[in-house]
Amino acid sequence: MALGRDEIAPSRRHDLAREMRILCIALALVIVACDESGAPAWAPSATRSPRPAARSPQPVVRPSPSPAPFDDQAFAAALQASGLPVTNVRVLTADNDPNELLGRPNQYVGKVSWTDARVQVGQPTAELFADDASMEARFTYLDNNFRRTPVAFQYMYRNDPKRILLRVPKDLTPAQAGEYETWLKKL
Repeated sequence: MALGRDEIAPSRRHDLAREMRILCIALALVIVACDESGAPAWAPSATRSPRPAARSPQPVVRPSPSPAPFDDQAFAAALQASGLPVTNVRVLTADNDPNELLGRPNQYVGKVSWTDARVQVGQPTAELFADDASMEARFTYLDNNFRRTPVAFQYMYRNDPKRILLRVPKDLTPAQAGEYETWLKKL
């Protein structure tokens, strides 16, 4: 048996009217939050139906292929011919890489180390990468470590087109370390 309007207490009628307003507001928010397909606007696009294209198709722009990574043997030869005070140039392998990262997934694919005659401690190294993402990840990792542990600081220089990350001991003066940077840019 349904009750008539006059049979509902005034305070309860006020509560029902308030609940109806809240439901109407909630419904309006849901409608606004959905796109025309009915999917939530915040849902990933893969779960939403595609919208028809309103524009004419644009030509596809393909990135030009990136240059092949610089070979570690070629780097070692160029370093020896650089005129910098380098000795004991070594091309490392996966068997003798002290970091045990050479050739591992998302790491460097070549590594060269040498001795700079001007320093007694620390060896300069060059790490060569197959792709930009691996080089960027390694640079970021090392940079964060050097910031957290200043005693481990090294100068770091990059040749992005050739995907080379060069690390030089902190015992070199800034001018001496800069000689490596200048040479690397010309490489």
